[in-house]
Amino acid sequence: MSGISTANVSVVVLTRNSARTLDRCLKSIIPEHPREIIAVDSMSTDATLGILKRFGVKIEKDVSCSLGQARQAGVFCSKGKYVMFVDSDVELTEGCIRMLVDELEEKEWAAIQARLLSRENSSYWQKVTCRTNESSPHTEGGPQPSVATAATVFRRALLLSLQFDPNFVEAAEDVDVCVRLTRAGHIVGISRNAIAYHSDRREFLSFLKQQIRYGRGNARLAYKYQAVKIPLKGLHHTGTRLLMSLVTGNWDRIPYYASVMVGDLFGIVTFRPKQ
Repeated sequence: MSGISTANVSVVVLTRNSARTLDRCLKSIIPEHPREIIAVDSMSTDATLGILKRFGVKIEKDVSCSLGQARQAGVFCSKGKYVMFVDSDVELTEGCIRMLVDELEEKEWAAIQARLLSRENSSYWQKVTCRTNESSPHTEGGPQPSVATAATVFRRALLLSLQFDPNFVEAAEDVDVCVRLTRAGHIVGISRNAIAYHSDRREFLSFLKQQIRYGRGNARLAYKYQAVKIPLKGLHHTGTRLLMSLVTGNWDRIPYYASVMVGDLFGIVTFRPKQ
């Protein structure tokens, strides 16, 4: 390993009414000694701003209501060679940033995501979405078609060149930038060693709203790349799982798959290209 200093890393945290989880998030980042921590805040009305000021975080205000634009604003404000996005409901484990940067350079990738595990599974919605050390889309190390931006290091120069698409308002801005990175010949992937913990949605309405956003994000991808199969693939996968749960009597999973399908469908049919 190269032992590259974390002082080369600018950490960007997107916030919007994130008070419930933000304190734990920032406490996990600070001991990693990044070059800077930048919060791009989208008009929070709770205690978020007070927490950011208490930790001395650099605050950039965002009024665009666009995930793509907010992420790019963080990139423009950053000064490090690398930009690491950490979601406000994510906690890094010790040495996470250093391991990510070392592995990124060793493998010559464009971006690398930490293995994302669930922090807790106290409610039904957390249990059914729980990510453990077992294989899942967010825990299996190696090259991937795309990575999320929950706990991910990017090469800043590439994000200045390609940039996040501001038209991705609610979701899938990370998938879109990864599509363009891979089409340009770059590799993105998930670390085999670095781990971060994510706080999954506890309540049904919060979970459903998340699925609706994912549905609209997939619809935006389909619209941009003229690929109807993008949302259809997700619906087919969820529908198959729902049917199998019904056939095998796995009743505990039925509310989960049904909610995912309803949320995705609602997000797709309410998507407006010119929003």
